[in-house]
Amino acid sequence: MKFRNYFICFICILLTLSGCQNIKMFRKEEQMKEKVSPITRQELFEITLPNGLKVLINENHSSPVVAIDAWINVGSLNEGSFPELNGVTHFLEHMMFKGTKKRPAGELDKIVDSIGAEWNAGTSEDFTHYYIISAKEYIETALDVLSDILINSTFDANELEKERQVILEEYRRKEDNPPALIWTLASEQAYKIHPYKMSVLGKPETINNITQEKMFKYYNTYYTPDNMVLILSGDIKPNEVLSLIEKYFGEFKRKRGEYRDSFPAEYNTKEIKVIKKEVNEIYFMMTFPAPSIKEIKDIYAMDVLLSILSEGRTSKFYHILRDKKKLVSAISASFATQKDPGLFNVYLNCKTENIDKVEKEIKTIIQKVQKGSVKPKEIDKAKKLLENTYKFNNETNEGRTGTIGFYYIVSGSKDFELSYIDNIKTVTIQDVVNVANKYLKTDNANIIMIQPNKVSEK
Repeated sequence: MKFRNYFICFICILLTLSGCQNIKMFRKEEQMKEKVSPITRQELFEITLPNGLKVLINENHSSPVVAIDAWINVGSLNEGSFPELNGVTHFLEHMMFKGTKKRPAGELDKIVDSIGAEWNAGTSEDFTHYYIISAKEYIETALDVLSDILINSTFDANELEKERQVILEEYRRKEDNPPALIWTLASEQAYKIHPYKMSVLGKPETINNITQEKMFKYYNTYYTPDNMVLILSGDIKPNEVLSLIEKYFGEFKRKRGEYRDSFPAEYNTKEIKVIKKEVNEIYFMMTFPAPSIKEIKDIYAMDVLLSILSEGRTSKFYHILRDKKKLVSAISASFATQKDPGLFNVYLNCKTENIDKVEKEIKTIIQKVQKGSVKPKEIDKAKKLLENTYKFNNETNEGRTGTIGFYYIVSGSKDFELSYIDNIKTVTIQDVVNVANKYLKTDNANIIMIQPNKVSEK
């Protein structure tokens, strides 16, 4: 069940991936040995308001807290129809907190602070979402401010110019940070044709091309009740909260505009790109095609394969390349479930003199899996890791709304998320071998490296 933790944290993930990924995996592996309580989750309550807004409610009475999370079915994927505005989805997300018709910039934050709540937002390729976490007694205030930004944002011209500079600075920081940069470059390299090729942040020329008028048009097209799902999890009952949802979202009448939310994908193969920077070791990424949510059986098998290759210190990549042969300082793999065909990435850091051995070892490990070397105990361990990760991700109300919302937007219903663990349990060794052969064709992999500059002698 792999998904990016959205663009609010997207750059943070990239900045910390090389150092923290394996630490988190160690924790998961140790916790597998502990008894994990089953998830106390009732069946989700689901209703659609007359204006088309879908509402999902998850009761969790373990503490008097509520998370409210509004998911909009729009991400940088939709910028494929107008690439000259690449970055507008993320830019708009920033601007949603900068004032509404009812409240000027700054007042919204004061209200949220006054009730001791937290709120934030995130943008990714497939979606944007806005969430607020508050004590149960302040749920009406939380619904008020969240609905206000979704329905009434004004995108003040002065605030827009200030925020443009903030985003341009984000771009500059990413360009100067090798772990962040290599992820952007890998997607750009991997696709011949597809909006996933474009950065969620955009580029300076496109960021500077976004005007208030263009942002309003984008907002009015996508930020509509029939293009959203509102998710609540916490110490609430549906019959107690529905009247408040109707009060603050029922008069939301905009209708979704015409747009595309799916694009054909064509991949590049065998491309090698080397970039020189002031770094001390190589940053390396090997990229393969990966399934979309439409290849649903492949999604489950790919998650299990990812776990076998990369989850924890006994995973194949970590055990062989770091522990046993000491060829890398960090290594991980990633696969995000997405609406359209995605990527399977292998990311690592190593010394320059080790890179040829590292590349060969990665390919050898994958090829052995393709030939059926996976053992039953590896499959069983991978399934346990995935189940425990699922449980850990859903321990909090905000984790629960995040999991539900992500998969609702990507798959189009609550069913994928609710049946995830049951379907993971059905994955066989042959399923894993099949997806490894179908997608991870080592002779066609794309490779991108950021290498150290040679130190010139004075």
